[in-house]
Amino acid sequence: MAKYLPDYGWTPVVLCQRWTEDNCDIDADYVKGIPAGLPKHELALPAWRQLSLDNLSSLLAHPLLPHVRREGFLFRGMKEMARLLDDHRVDAIWATAPEASAHLLASWVSHRFGIPWIADYRDITGQARYNAVISLLAPVKRWNEARYLETASKITTVSPALADKVSQLTQRDVDLVYNGFDPTDLSDTPTPHLDEFALTYTGSVSNRDFPDFRVVLDGIQMLVESGCMDRENVFLRFSGDALDEPVQAMFGGHPLEEIVHVHGSVPRKQCIELQRQSAVLLQNAFPGRRGIMTSKVFSYLAARRPILAVPQDGDCIDALLRETGAGLSLSTAEDIAGQLGTWYQEWEATGTVLCGSSPDAIMRYSRKSQAGELAELLNAIAL
Repeated sequence: MAKYLPDYGWTPVVLCQRWTEDNCDIDADYVKGIPAGLPKHELALPAWRQLSLDNLSSLLAHPLLPHVRREGFLFRGMKEMARLLDDHRVDAIWATAPEASAHLLASWVSHRFGIPWIADYRDITGQARYNAVISLLAPVKRWNEARYLETASKITTVSPALADKVSQLTQRDVDLVYNGFDPTDLSDTPTPHLDEFALTYTGSVSNRDFPDFRVVLDGIQMLVESGCMDRENVFLRFSGDALDEPVQAMFGGHPLEEIVHVHGSVPRKQCIELQRQSAVLLQNAFPGRRGIMTSKVFSYLAARRPILAVPQDGDCIDALLRETGAGLSLSTAEDIAGQLGTWYQEWEATGTVLCGSSPDAIMRYSRKSQAGELAELLNAIAL
């Protein structure tokens, strides 16, 4: 957003956590292209600590009562904000993740200095991947949210269903600003030459949300056994952190287990290239959990490779793929085999698989387009 807001008349001043080797997995290219002269205030925060009895109270305070964590983003942000406002005129604030800290900081600034703000939700309570203890205390978090959201001029989130849920919780109108992709990452061709027919999944996972792509391998087995696909040309590739165990659990014992390969975590540039050199990109969907649109699907749009979502969700992933023409959602091995067979025949005949996505449709989900949508909301509340 900071990269493209200047195109719409806004000069961002960024207040964020400083990435270090101790507090995150650094990829120097992950955040790129922010204008060199853009004011950026980075807070040096301690490394995140895993759950233990010694730090249980601090971990619970992180999402529930961030104002009591003196070493956290809120407390240090309050100190830094006083200096920031001495140096810069601020007309409006957009506060995003992590919601509890960023929102409460924006609420404090709004109350003390009279600056309007927008509360943005990438996830919502009950939707994010909280541990079991914190989930039990979600009512406390909602009570805390209700207090600071009273000062917000607008609320935004990332999908229609989440907007409905946030609206029900807050009794407020909620605007949409989707997740998306940087337009500089958009592939310049929908027809790369492919040496192999590779289906690729990239991204982080959790025990709760990891998809079951075994049905995809079942579909491939049908094609191999019918002679419609050569197993020597077909691969399932997984790239992301800590994938060995869940991938083994998913495909262990399958007759085609040997065509599944785990690449582990790779730098962002390499991940983009891995996506672009794939015949098909695998997307996990979440039937029964309305409103979940992982950011992965938008980087897939930029790769301009056909997307296969599994299973059908009857919700936002299905709708996104229909709107953009970027792929489709399927649930059964028979349906998956039918579609993969069509794509495989195309690859055999042409050396590639055409992505049928509409350039105009996918550009709706570019960061530049979304920055324009955010600018309109900022214009509506600005001093």
